[in-house]
Amino acid sequence: VGNNDVDDINIIVFRQINQFDLSGNVITSSEYLSTLW
Repeated sequence: VGNNDVDDINIIVFRQINQFDLSGNVITSSEYLSTLW
């Protein structure tokens, strides 16, 4: 159970970081695009 728990936590952390990165990138891209355009 200990090993499984660690694996699950790692996957969740990586997924959360990816989602946050995507959201942040999309928001930043839109703002930067508006300024550039």
